Amino acid sequence: MAGSLTSVPTLLSKTVPVRYPLFNYLCLTDPRITNIMRTRINCKQMNKKIHTKFAVASEGMIRDLTSLIQTITHEKFGHLLPKDQLDNYIAHHLTAKKLIADLNSLSNQWLITYIDDHPAGYACLTTKGQRPPALTDKKAMRIAGFGLDRDHTTPESLQALMGKCLAALQSSEIIWINLEAGSPLLPFFEQNGFVRQSTEAQLDELPIPSVYLIRERKG
Repeated sequence: MAGSLTSVPTLLSKTVPVRYPLFNYLCLTDPRITNIMRTRINCKQMNKKIHTKFAVASEGMIRDLTSLIQTITHEKFGHLLPKDQLDNYIAHHLTAKKLIADLNSLSNQWLITYIDDHPAGYACLTTKGQRPPALTDKKAMRIAGFGLDRDHTTPESLQALMGKCLAALQSSEIIWINLEAGSPLLPFFEQNGFVRQSTEAQLDELPIPSVYLIRERKG
């Protein structure tokens, strides 16, 4: 029957490499089975429990956040800076001591995303940072440090974190972010209403060219 798996036995007439179990061999050679498995994997990813909440200065959450921030920073900038320079930046600026001070500051709100109870991403909502020129003398909030670790970056997890950020900032008329130029997150932010600015910029405390994006509340 055309389009069914009745032709799969013909695969068995081929010489199956000893190093491959039969199931893996079929997945590698028959596109129909590959598509079925890909669908199942996607369904499993969609069924993962994604939960984003406000961070507090508890011992466990400080540990989770510090590890996340350092890991994601390595993943974001490891290909843009020499290892020694990036390690030095992390050792001086992304420590548990500094995080505790940031968590206790009234200028900041921290969010952490868990996927199946595993810490996977974070964002900081703040009034701090070098603003784009277009926002001089304007009241605005910043999303700083937005990201998920490489193993958990999916459209669903990104949108869960973004949704929590926007919900927390719903009273803000203007929201902005500063991303490294060429960031894979640029299209994602634009899809969520952020407009890329033409002003040349640089990341805070890092010699990396960056791009400002601004989101203004409509109405």
